[in-house]
Formats: sequence, structure tokens, C-alpha cells
Amino acid sequence: MPDRTKCEATLGADLGGLYFSLYESFVVMGLEWRVFSEWFRAAPERVDLLNEVSGTTALVIQNALRERTAIKLSRLTDRSSQGRNRNASLAALRNYEVTENDAILQQNVLNAQEKASNIRRIRSKRLVHADHRETLFPSDDLGASYADFDAAIKASGAVLQHFSNVYLDAHVSFDMVSSFKDDEVSFLKVIYLGLIKRDEISSELREIKNVADYEREIDRVPDYLRRRFFVDMLS
Repeated sequence: MPDRTKCEATLGADLGGLYFSLYESFVVMGLEWRVFSEWFRAAPERVDLLNEVSGTTALVIQNALRERTAIKLSRLTDRSSQGRNRNASLAALRNYEVTENDAILQQNVLNAQEKASNIRRIRSKRLVHADHRETLFPSDDLGASYADFDAAIKASGAVLQHFSNVYLDAHVSFDMVSSFKDDEVSFLKVIYLGLIKRDEISSELREIKNVADYEREIDRVPDYLRRRFFVDMLS
């Protein structure tokens, strides 16, 4: 992972800080898209597992990760400015004396913007703003496939990789460091094993005739897992 202090020392506080912020945002976005892909794209059995232990929670997570990725990709591939406001986007990397004649950087930015065009349309009409016509009469052509997301992410990464190679003389990694190996898969394993254990306990409870023994078994589940804490949030 690039060091912010080194980026700013090499490129100046403005350009160095911009690159580091874009890199950091890209890595977080990539992590979230990887979790989404491992849970909801990799195998139908994983979706079945999540659906078996969840009513709406898995759907909420699915939608949240997809929408967060769409918003982050849109920010990364935005124009460098809108009116008087400067955007911290990949396009802004071109607006410096040291980069303004970099034809490869220019082409990579344009490619990333083109690959993310459908995603930015969704951002503008459904996520950040609620377009009136689109809300009342949803169009069939407003959408983005998984392939669109993958291509836009890859193209955005190419911008950052080229910039790092040329201006920081470094090849960067986009992998998020985790305390656990295969974190998102390990999470699913715990759910799977927990589901098996839940079924075993349910079977055992059906065999218990003594009330005291039944209550003792129920007490194996800690209090913080027995109930909702925010029941009336929308009341």
C-alpha cells in the first residue's frame, strides 16, 4: 500500500494527497465488491445458505454492497470538475503540469469513464437522485451487469497502476490486508456450521420432556442473541 507521506513528498501535497485518497477509495471499493461477489455471485449454494438463515438481512446486505460499489465507482470516474467545484476523481489526476501531456493516463481515464457510464447513469437517476420519470416509469435499459462492474473496476485500477508506475516508480497492490485468510469465505463457513448446530440443538430440544432441562438448554444462547434491541426505530 502506498504511503501518503511519500506520495506527498514526491508529488506535492495536492497531487500526492489526491492519488493516495483515490487509491484508498479504490481499495475499499474493491474489498466490498469482492465480498459481494463471493457471497452473491460465486455459487448459488452460497445464496441458498444466506437465504436459509435470513429473511431480509441477506437482501439488505446484497443491495447495500452493490449500491455502495456503484456510488464509489461513479465518484472515481466523475469529471474532474462540475462548475466551480473540483472533484476528487481519476480525471483530476490529469490536471497537473507533470501529468497534462501523459497520453496513456488520458486514455486510461477515458476508458474507465466509458466502462462506468451505465453505472453513473444509475447513480444519477436512482441512487443519489430519484429521477421523477425513472421512479414512476422505470426503464428497461437503465441497468448495469456484473460484467459492467468488473470492467469498470479493472479500468479504474489501470489508471491508478499506470500513475503509480510512472510518477511514483512503484507497482501497487490493491489487496486489502485482513486479519483472517479468505475472510468472506470464513464468514460463510461459520454460518454453515452454525446452521448445522442450530438444527442439532432443535432436534435435541424436541426430545427433552423435563421443563427444567429444556430451560437449561435454552439458556445456552446468550441474552444478546435472543431478541432485537431496536424494535421501534421507525415508529
